[in-house]
Amino acid sequence: MNVSIFTKGTEKSSLNVVFRPDSVHLENLVYPDGKAREFHLRLWGKIDAQASSFSLTANKVELRLVKVGGKWPFLLRGEGDAVAGGEEDAPTTKPQSKTEDIPAKPPSYPSSSRTGPKDWDKVVPEDEDEKEDGVNDFFKKLYKSATPEQQRAMMKSFTESNGTSLSTDWNDVKGRTVETVPPEGMEAKRY
Repeated sequence: MNVSIFTKGTEKSSLNVVFRPDSVHLENLVYPDGKAREFHLRLWGKIDAQASSFSLTANKVELRLVKVGGKWPFLLRGEGDAVAGGEEDAPTTKPQSKTEDIPAKPPSYPSSSRTGPKDWDKVVPEDEDEKEDGVNDFFKKLYKSATPEQQRAMMKSFTESNGTSLSTDWNDVKGRTVETVPPEGMEAKRY
């Protein structure tokens, strides 16, 4: 996750950035009034302090934070966007595997749908759980349990009859063209 802090006149030699598992502390960051002060971000979740890094350009400080855990509902925790100074946690060199308590609410994703956001993690299991029933399920089982010769007869008869006939007898269909036989009251048309 990248966080950009826009600042002008911050010197790389004087800027000190300390990454902690739940916060980022910047020393000597130049504010819009031209004075260098501390800047403290209290992050909503945990980050890998060792893997996180920063870069400084003429107009901004870009923090590359490596999150530990899943989706964060907010960037910052507590009230306010950023806390200048504030409580100091002891710097750590080892990332913590413990994550903060995350609400049991499933993740929701942005949506323009009238019914609101949809949890796409639940959509796939719903599709997988659907069991086919009726005619399609019967024909799938029939084809799957048939011998290769019966499968060949089924494919030939079904294809040649435009889906109106199905035969499992290869000896019957191998020497002839299977005719289209529409159901009663229907008329077969060639396209």
